[in-house]
Amino acid sequence: MTYIDPSSVTSPQAHVANVIPIKDTGEDEWSAALFEWDGKAALGLRWNGGGQDKLHPGNPQSRGLSTWFIVPWEIAPDVLQAVISQSLGGGKVDKVKAKAACADFLFKLEATAIAAEGRGFRERVEQIVLAMKTEGKI
Repeated sequence: MTYIDPSSVTSPQAHVANVIPIKDTGEDEWSAALFEWDGKAALGLRWNGGGQDKLHPGNPQSRGLSTWFIVPWEIAPDVLQAVISQSLGGGKVDKVKAKAACADFLFKLEATAIAAEGRGFRERVEQIVLAMKTEGKI
């Protein structure tokens, strides 16, 4: 196994659905994607795999299957902003779809935070969305 396309990382299938890659820096590098984890919005990161170790499916992995590191929702807006600052896209990533998914994800995160009574979270999400709009990223 060489480079793992982030759109094909759907394990564990009982938990992951609707994967939308937003960043793919290629073989031996990293990817980011938005998806549903147990029905809730999630941001995932991973190393793609490839290079010298042709048998490694990247990291994280479980029993040889590529998986995602789920970014905790409390820090997801900041991590997403960092990913966006590196510019969306790469590989087979559709930039238009990635931008729309990022905007939608931030609003879903806000709902999650409100449900968990996260203080100040709404303001942080609003700041990020405003910055993304100002910079023409959404």
